[in-house]
Amino acid sequence: MNKCQACGADFAPGTAFCPACGAPTTPAPGAAAPPPAGYQQPPAGYQQPPAGYQQPPAGYQQPPAGYQQPAAPVAGQNDTAMSVLAYLGILVLVPLLSGAYKQSRAVKFHTNQGIILAILGVAYGVVAGIVMAIATAVFTASLSGFTYSRGAGYSLVMGLIWLLSLGILVLVIIGIVNAVQGKEKPLPLIGKFQILK
Repeated sequence: MNKCQACGADFAPGTAFCPACGAPTTPAPGAAAPPPAGYQQPPAGYQQPPAGYQQPPAGYQQPPAGYQQPAAPVAGQNDTAMSVLAYLGILVLVPLLSGAYKQSRAVKFHTNQGIILAILGVAYGVVAGIVMAIATAVFTASLSGFTYSRGAGYSLVMGLIWLLSLGILVLVIIGIVNAVQGKEKPLPLIGKFQILK
C-alpha cells in the first residue's frame, strides 16, 4: 500500500488518483519527485561541491579554528639560498646541477662567480701544496731525526701562503654578502671572468 502525499490516505499501487481526496498519486510530467523519507532541507547558503570533489579519507580531522595554511616560499628566498651555496666550495654544484641557475639571473650570476672562486681555490691548494713541499725541503735540515728550521725564509713563504688563503676567504665573504643583499656585484680581481653563458 502507498500513502497519498496530500492527505495521507492509503491507496493501492498503480492508482492514478487518491480515492480519499482525488489528488494525483504520481507527479505530473516535468514535476520534481517528492523527497525521500528522512530528507532534510540543506541550510541557507549551502552550495553544491565542485565537480570532482572527493570526500576526505576516514580519520580526517578538520584543522583547528584559526589555522592558516603555511605561506608558500617567496621566490627570492630560494634564489638567495642557491646564490649563497654557490660560494661554499663544492656546494656550487647544488645550483649548477639542480638547474636553479637557469631559472634566475641572480642565481646564474652568483653560480658563475662561485665556479670561478672554486677553480681559484683548487688551483691555490695545488700550488700552495707544491710550494710548501719545496719550502720544507729547502729551508729545513734534518739532523739525527730532528727537523730544524733554517730561518726567516721558511716563515716568509708560509706567511705568504697564509695571506693568499686569507684573500680567498675574503672573496668568499664578499660574495656571500652580495648574494644575501641581492646584489650582482662582481668579485674583485676574478669577477670579470664568465664561465656560464
